[in-house]
Order: sequence, then structure tokens, then C-alpha cells
Amino acid sequence: STDYSCDLIDLFILKVKGAFKHNVLYVRLDGWTFYDFDEGGCLRPPMQDTTAAALNRKESLQDFSHLRETDIIWACLPRESCLSGGGAIVSAILVDISLEVKNNSEMALYTILMVIVLLLSFVYILNMKINMFCGNLLTPLRSLVDDMQAMSCLELVHIDEDMPADSSKPIQVAEELQHLQVAFKSMRSAIRSWSKYVPACVVERLFISGTEATIGVSKCNATILFVDIDGFEDKCRGLRSQDILRLLENVFNVIGEVIQKHRGTLLEFIADEVLAVFNTPRAIAHHPLAGVRAAQDIHVEINSRSMLVKADGTEVFVRCRVGVHTSNILAGNIGSVKRMKYGLLGDGINQTARIKGLTSRYKTGTLCTEKVLLDDGGRAARFVCTRPVDVVAVKGKTDPTTVYEVLGPTLGFEWQVEAAKKHREAFKGYQSRSFEAARALFQEVNNLFQQNGLLDEPSRLLMSRCAAYVATPPPADWDGVDRLKSKNFTDSPPPSPKALNPYEANVSRGLGSLNSASTIRDMQSMPFAEDTVCRGQGSTYDMPEEFSSGSITRCDTCAPQYLVSGFCPCYSAPPQITARTSEIAA
Repeated sequence: STDYSCDLIDLFILKVKGAFKHNVLYVRLDGWTFYDFDEGGCLRPPMQDTTAAALNRKESLQDFSHLRETDIIWACLPRESCLSGGGAIVSAILVDISLEVKNNSEMALYTILMVIVLLLSFVYILNMKINMFCGNLLTPLRSLVDDMQAMSCLELVHIDEDMPADSSKPIQVAEELQHLQVAFKSMRSAIRSWSKYVPACVVERLFISGTEATIGVSKCNATILFVDIDGFEDKCRGLRSQDILRLLENVFNVIGEVIQKHRGTLLEFIADEVLAVFNTPRAIAHHPLAGVRAAQDIHVEINSRSMLVKADGTEVFVRCRVGVHTSNILAGNIGSVKRMKYGLLGDGINQTARIKGLTSRYKTGTLCTEKVLLDDGGRAARFVCTRPVDVVAVKGKTDPTTVYEVLGPTLGFEWQVEAAKKHREAFKGYQSRSFEAARALFQEVNNLFQQNGLLDEPSRLLMSRCAAYVATPPPADWDGVDRLKSKNFTDSPPPSPKALNPYEANVSRGLGSLNSASTIRDMQSMPFAEDTVCRGQGSTYDMPEEFSSGSITRCDTCAPQYLVSGFCPCYSAPPQITARTSEIAA
């Protein structure tokens, strides 16, 4: 009966709602609609309808309850009849499961959030472990690798002595890694010390090649630079050994920085002398110009500061002598199998040393050879102001070398450029035996220097030669070459404290080679108010103070030679001073 059917249906709906929390919306049995939620529940009597009506009712109930397809269960018999066009629906049921879907969605969301929280916690813990692992192992290893790479380039970064003390908590490092770090620091310190004995570019080349050093040299074109302290022995008088060491250290520091600035290689310290080379072992462009500019900067840096402050507060200033020469030389590892050094071989090295020694003869700061100015397309001659001071054949050589004085840059010193131009013109006349014209030009050069507060020995020396050759012309085979008999040229003793005029000041410092014929003729031509005549016998004896105070003295036996010296070469017995020379009329 209808009531019985409704009772069974209501019982079924209650069980479904109690067990699953679902609401039954529609029930169709054997072609009859028994339950419709929108119609108030169980229908009395049931309503017979078509399949199409059942499908429409299902759609209307779904829309009324705002349910999606996922929020309902639509079950039919036969099963394929649930779909439109699937055949006649015999029985069907529509159930609202939106509450379960909502609960499932919330549970899924909570599950996702929980998974995310767990993942973040895992990542956080993993990151902590990784950081601990990196701090204990990877970071020290990375630092070790960086230091090794830097050491291969001789940068030697992060050296312990150069780094501030780390006050943070020490990192726990694996024991094996600690041993590795200690070993590397020891090796790093050793290599750092080694690089102070050996030019850095040589050490770098060995690292890059990965080969052991062997004896061997290669031919190369390079610019050699010799520099030393002018009058070093005099500067050291009265100084303690510690002061001498500090003086050398300060001077060498300045020279080393200048050489490095111009990409040269400092090879050796020989007493107060420094040997540097440009274009080997590291190739550089325009090495002649680099060598000349380094010589200029050495004078600028050395002359601008005191090199030592003594215990009593007295400052010690020094001047340097520099010789620069460009030549084809042999450069490489020389020595024995067990002990070797990077060095230079060739005549160019000796010639550079001789050129440097000539600076005392001509009272100049820097001398260079013509090869420096001609190489590299004459770049050095274009950027640096120079002038020829002499054509010499150094001791042991027959080939003449034109020696040039490096005056300074071509820009900013117009008077110096003008003086160099006049000097070159005068020197050309001197070489072509036009002595009278050359003498006049040299006089103009000398006047230019005096107008700027400087005494110029090269122009004065060449002017005196021209005067001598005007009075006594040289032989027909004269070639203008001054063939030197000595390797070294040192200044004569310092003048007495009395006031000297500029010319006498030059004389007191020496006028080049005492055996030079041009110097003797120049002295012969000088007027005197009175002469000092020394008498005696023998060959070399120290003269009294009057003789070495800068006066011009004549020996009757050596006459008519006039000498500027502390001794008379004609006598070994004490000479007899019969008259004193007055001030030089010039």
C-alpha cells in the first residue's frame, strides 16, 4: 500500500541521513515517483511519469538546492538510463552529498596545509643541516680552493698576516680538513716568502706551466735599467748599521714600487745598486718608453722625500744615478742544477752599468743610449725630452755609443725642450767640427739652465771642448769619440764651506776625466790672478787643504797642465806650496 511504501522510504532516508549525513532528494521506483524533497517528502499517492519528466525533475531539484554535479549522487536502473538518451528509467534516486563533499574538501585542505607545514619544516631542518655541513666542510674547502687559485696567480689573498683577527666563535671543522688547512697555510707562507726572493712573474710562470725550473735562456729584446745611490759611501759615513739598512730599505721600496708601476721586473740588489728589466720575463708593449719613464719617476719619488731620519732628527736626502739601455740579451734560468736564479746575460747588461756610471762624469741624473730612443718606432724620443751629451767608447769597447741625457717629459717644460733643441743643434755642429758655432749654441743652452736656477755640466763641458778645439784644432782623423780609460767616475771631494760662484762650484765637483785633453786645454785657457806652484819629486802625494779646496793649481814639472784634484800626480814627496791661487777670474 502507499502508506507502507512511504514508511519504508522514510526509514531508508533516515538511515542514509544518520549513517552518511546525506539528504535524499528524489526516489523513483518502477516508473513511479515515490519521494520528492521539493514536494514535501513521500507522495501519497505516488505519481507515475515518464523518463523525461524524471530527468527534468532531477535538474530542477539540483538547481533549487544549488548543487553541482559533484555534490549529488544520481543512480538509475538500468544504469545507462541516467544519461539523456540512455533509455527508459525504471528506478532512480537523487542524493545530496554536498556535506560530505564539503567535509572532504576541508579535510583535503587541512591535509595539504599539513603537508606544506611538514615540507617547510623538513626544508628548514635540511637547510640547518646543510649549513652546518657547509660550515664544517664545504666553506673551508671553498676557501682553500680560492686561495689555491689565487696562489697560482701569485695574488696570495687572505694571507693570515694581512687579515684582521676573527673574534667570532670558531667553526667546528673535520680533523682531516684542519690538517689540510694547516699544511696549506705553511705552503702559502713559504711561497709568499719565496716570491720575495724571486721575481713574481717568474714564480707565476712556473705555476702556470706546471713544470719544474730548468737551466736555460732565450734571446729577447729588452730594456735594462741600472740605478744606484749617488755618493752612497759618503751618505753612510757616521751612520749606524741599522740606519744604513733602513736607508737602503726606504730607497729600494720606492724604486721597487716605481718599477712595478711601469710593469718592469726587479731582478737584483747589488749593494746600493738595483738591476731591473722591462719586457722579460713578462712581455710588455713599448718597453723602451717604460724604462725611461721609470727612470724619471725614480728621481721624482726619491727627490721629493727624505729617505731617513737619524736619531738626532736630521733628515737624510739622497739622489740616484740611472742608466737605461735597450739591447738583445739572453734571459732565463742560470746557475747550477741544484741552485739557480733568473738572470740576464749579454753585453747589453755591462753597457747599461757603464752608462749609469757616466752620470757622475756629466753630472746628470739619467743617461740612456741611442738604442732606447730608436727602438719601438722612436716612441721614447717623442714622449721624453732628451739631448746628446757625448759619443763615447766605454772601457773595453771600440764601438762608439751616443749617450743621451733624459731631461723629462716633453710637455710642461717649454724652456727645457728649447734647451734640448739648441743642444742637439750645437752637438751636431760639434761633431761636424764647427766648433765656434757649436760653442756659441752651447753657451745659449748653459744660459737657459742658469736662468732657471740650474748648473748644466754637459753644455759647459762641450763648450770647453769647443773652445779648446778652436785654439788647437783636433787631428784630421778626429771622429768626436771620447774613448774612456776608466769604468767608474766618482765625484771629487766636496768643496770647502766658502762661497763659490756657479763656475767654481762646478769645478769643485770635478770636470770629468782628469786625463781628458779637452779638460786640460779648457783649464789652460782660464785666466788667473795668481798661481800656486808646487815643487817636489816622485809621483802621487796628497796635497794640503789649499790644494783640494777647489783652487786651480799648477805644477812646474807638469806644466802647463792645470789640475782640479786633491793630489798632484807628479810628486810623492810633500810638495812645497810657494803661492796660493786666488779666486777664479771667470
